[in-house]
Amino acid sequence: NRATDFSLTVRVHGPGGPADVLKDGSLTVYLGNVQRTSQIGADGEAIFNGVPASMIGQKARVIA
Repeated sequence: NRATDFSLTVRVHGPGGPADVLKDGSLTVYLGNVQRTSQIGADGEAIFNGVPASMIGQKARVIA
């Protein structure tokens, strides 16, 4: 089986923990040498579509 691209969903919260959902702003994620930015939605999620399958199991850096 060949792995395919995937979506990465980041759920964003403040210092109050998971109940302290942030609902605006943006996140930048660094995947290898690729940088992507996504807006935080009203549900507190930033979604990054089309992440290369080669990133499965790799570390990513996330900046708010």
